[in-house]
Order: sequence, then C-alpha cells, then structure tokens
Amino acid sequence: MAGDSEIWPDAAYHDGVAALRAHLGETVWLLETTFNGWQAPVLHPGEPVRLLAVVDYPEPDPRRGLLPHLLITDDGLGRNLGRLLRVSVGRPFDPAPEEVLYRNGPLVERLCFRQRRLSRAWLREAAHYHLGRTLGRPGPPPAIPGPDPDPDTGDDSGDG
Repeated sequence: MAGDSEIWPDAAYHDGVAALRAHLGETVWLLETTFNGWQAPVLHPGEPVRLLAVVDYPEPDPRRGLLPHLLITDDGLGRNLGRLLRVSVGRPFDPAPEEVLYRNGPLVERLCFRQRRLSRAWLREAAHYHLGRTLGRPGPPPAIPGPDPDPDTGDDSGDG
C-alpha cells in the first residue's frame, strides 16, 4: 500500500480545500508566488480579498505545481492553489495556526525554508544567462538551485 507521501495531493491539501470552502464569502489574506524559471518571489498583495468560490481546475499537473483547485476572489482573479503559499483570515502577517485556512507545505518548504547552495557551476550558468540577455541573446534561465543533498561532503560540483 502506498504511503501518504506518495499520494498527490496529500490529506493536508484536502483539509485545506475543505477549510477554504467553509469560509466562502469571507475576507482572506493571500501569500502567493510566481515562477519565471529564474526566480520564485513570494508576493503579499497588501490588501485582503473576499473568497467567492473554490472551483475544480481542469488540468492539474504535479510537475508544474498546478493543483486541482482554483480560488476565485472578488478582485476578479482565479488563483491556482499551487501558486498560493498560504491563505489566512484575521491578519495578514504571522497568522496564528487557527487562522491559516490553507498552507502549501511542500512549496513553502522548498521556497522559504530549505538551505540553498550557490555552486560555481550554477553561478557560471547564471552569469552567462545575464550576459546573454544584456547582449540581446537570451537563452533559457538557469534552474533555481535546490538544497544540498549532502551538506557534509563539501562538493560544489552540482547545481544544488
């Protein structure tokens, strides 16, 4: 039988969707991100939005981080839950655990809390990318470096 870590999305995701549906019509605070291949900034819109609906997303894709639901808000936007780090009620910053309706745990861990190493290979790739953009020849941006798989080895030959 498959473990919980192999089920996508996990039980915490479904609990979050249920909590969001229980708060339809209420004002919520969003913490979101965008991906452009080079950066994944964390964005806080600064204003709360009213949660109008939680709808099924027709083409979820775990490889691209697109989850099976969208939030529809009163600002006219639909946001895939895969692009939201947190949805909370009450206060915009540092919400209490009971104020957090949805938290994208894997994304938060990957973007905010993992230690990163900038290897020489990754720095070289990033420098070539930026030089190419300056000269009018942009190529694909380098991948965002991941965590060091074994911080005790001191090996900086990888891009993580």
